[in-house]
Amino acid sequence: MPPAPTSSELALLAILAAVAVAIVVGHYALGPARFAAAGPEHAVHRSRLARGALYGLLPLSVAVAVGKAPLALGLALPRPGLAGAAILAMGTVMGLVVVLASRGPRFRDHHPAIRDVAWTTDVVRRNLVSWSVYLLGYELLFRGVLLFSLVDVIGVWPAIGVQTLAYAWQHLPKNGDETAATLPVGALFGVVAVAGAGIWAPLVLHIVVANLADLLAGRSRARA
Repeated sequence: MPPAPTSSELALLAILAAVAVAIVVGHYALGPARFAAAGPEHAVHRSRLARGALYGLLPLSVAVAVGKAPLALGLALPRPGLAGAAILAMGTVMGLVVVLASRGPRFRDHHPAIRDVAWTTDVVRRNLVSWSVYLLGYELLFRGVLLFSLVDVIGVWPAIGVQTLAYAWQHLPKNGDETAATLPVGALFGVVAVAGAGIWAPLVLHIVVANLADLLAGRSRARA
């Protein structure tokens, strides 16, 4: 028989269960198809808002219930120098990769999620808002609650490895190139978060890259 779990291990199991439930429910019950009656654009926005709330609030609520302090889960103010350097360096590289990838036809298979609409200024603005809400919950789940809860029990590097694995798994429905990119990106996001940037630097980077990808792909599809 395995040894009885410690209180910290039981707390981690509860958090992992909440993370798993949030991911599964978000993927299968809160996708754009669930909101199809709202139309192609607003279905995507409503899906992002619903999943962002679920991803952020459910794991965080469970973590707080088992004794975790929110500021210890990546929500503390970041170290400005580290966060700024990470955003500048990683943003430059990731932005260049997205620009180059956007020239290929496979990129347009998954970007943008909003199809069959003209990418006007209002559409771009609404896309920015819905992405921001979604990614706040997303980063709170992966680089916040999941990562820092794992650090407390299994240590920094194993925790970074586990959250990178979970992050890559979440991208399996995407194309192979994008899923492969989540391995270095997820690891680097984890390192930056633990080093003192919390969820904030990964969040800014993720928002910029997601919106850049959509904008480039949307305009490319319009020209096709």
